Amino acid sequence: MTYGGTLRINFGSLAPVSGDRWMVIPNDSGTPNSGDFASVEFTNVPAGFTPVSQKLATGYQVGLDAAATPVTCVAWTVAQNFPTPAAAAFDADPDGDGFANGAECALGTDPQSAASRPDMLATREHRGGDELPAAQFIRPGGAARATDIL
Repeated sequence: MTYGGTLRINFGSLAPVSGDRWMVIPNDSGTPNSGDFASVEFTNVPAGFTPVSQKLATGYQVGLDAAATPVTCVAWTVAQNFPTPAAAAFDADPDGDGFANGAECALGTDPQSAASRPDMLATREHRGGDELPAAQFIRPGGAARATDIL
């Protein structure tokens, strides 16, 4: 079985336990998997967990493990070593990329590099019979995900 492409896993509003595993693509053919995905993207990873994926002879498995240390926005800000208190403010944008520090913390990007951009998907949203352009930002998972920003 050859996969290719991107595997996208959305954990939704799951209440996981560390070590949970799910077979997302079973392989009952008896023939070992011959390929892999070009990339694996995880969205809505529960705070405090790290997503994992593994190709097995019996299919493709994803799961969640407990993150080593939860990150808060305050801890994230301290770790950035901003040059001034003003540059460290939640609503400051020291790299001038249009994303304030609070958004950079939530999206897992570097607040001091305008080249660091969040992962984003262009989507469509249906509202009242209209189809509108929309953007979906992908938050980091596990230990890189701030636990105090929703």
